[in-house]
Amino acid sequence: MKKMTLILASLMMAALSANAQISKVLLQHQGNVTMFEPEDIQKAIDAAQNGDSIFLNKGTFPGFTITKQISVIGAGESNTRVSSQIIIDIPNKPTLSARMLDGIGRSSGGGTVIVNKAVNNLIIRKCSLYRFEFNDFVDDVSIDRCTVSRIMLSEKVIGLTINNSILEFIYGTANKDTSVKCINCHLTTAPPTQSSSSTVVTFVNCIVYNAATYHYSNKCQYLNCSVHSMLWGIYNDECNVDYSKIKDYTANELDFYKYYGTDGTIIGIEGGQSPYTLVTTAPKVTEKDIKVSTDMKKLNVNIKVTPN
Repeated sequence: MKKMTLILASLMMAALSANAQISKVLLQHQGNVTMFEPEDIQKAIDAAQNGDSIFLNKGTFPGFTITKQISVIGAGESNTRVSSQIIIDIPNKPTLSARMLDGIGRSSGGGTVIVNKAVNNLIIRKCSLYRFEFNDFVDDVSIDRCTVSRIMLSEKVIGLTINNSILEFIYGTANKDTSVKCINCHLTTAPPTQSSSSTVVTFVNCIVYNAATYHYSNKCQYLNCSVHSMLWGIYNDECNVDYSKIKDYTANELDFYKYYGTDGTIIGIEGGQSPYTLVTTAPKVTEKDIKVSTDMKKLNVNIKVTPN
């Protein structure tokens, strides 16, 4: 039933996407799909129940507050954009069982995700966002194949893993027991010079374009990374990467020169088990044929859906 519901939602999204002027919010609940206007996305969330999915097709949508254990799935970061904040405010410190955000981008002034209440197993996937902010305790947070400008750590971040993502800044004060890991990421600054000296992050198989001196030497761990800082005079290539070229290397070139990480795949966002991509993970309608039989008073629908 869940697979058929995803197929139905995907078909409806494909039909809506055929007309670039149509932006809709689709709430899927136990096999039933309810349609809302973009400005009513909060009404869709309020009407949802734990375990439901909300699909957003191409368009710009206002910010919203998530108060239930649901998934909000866009049509890709370049197609589905949020113009304001996304607030996660789920009561009773739940352990989530499904991704919460997938395939969502930001328009100017939008894309800040604020976690206001404690939550475990929060999964953000294939999104392009401005900032993450944690105001209550979180554990087992996964930021997977995303582009994020700023991640603001706090003493309430217990466990955070960032995989195959493009990052600009990681900053803030981390708890001494905090586990923050960046694996197969590209970072422009890690962490920035204005961050607290207690920011502790472990970087594995990453390409770091800039690193503050005291973080590089004392606090953060860099395992099999290419770490450089023109500003601070840092140059350390555990992978023997030519930094003057690495930022322009393709995945094939990194493989050719054997710039491998600890897992045997190339370093950076295109290595690891889940290479970087912002293509959405919802099932994709690859073929469709819709015919109306006026004589038989039937609508014949044939579709082919492939995983994405």
